[in-house]
Amino acid sequence: MKTWKLVALEAKLNDLLAKNATVVRTSVALKNARMYRNDLLYSQSGNVQQAYRAVKQQVKAAFGPGSEEFKTLVKVKFNKPANL
Repeated sequence: MKTWKLVALEAKLNDLLAKNATVVRTSVALKNARMYRNDLLYSQSGNVQQAYRAVKQQVKAAFGPGSEEFKTLVKVKFNKPANL
């Protein structure tokens, strides 16, 4: 016959194992989401960074490098992750 302490410890162990499994599944999903985001923003053809550069050049050509429109765009920064 199991003592109440052993039963409580087994219950706690099962609870911790279940929570750990949830953390593992969630971390895998987070890693996949970050990979998708990085691909979309930085790797694919026509990505956000390339589109921004093209828009900035068009605004510079249309309004001039000293215009408020161009100065506003210059303030926008895209920091590509180092591991890409």
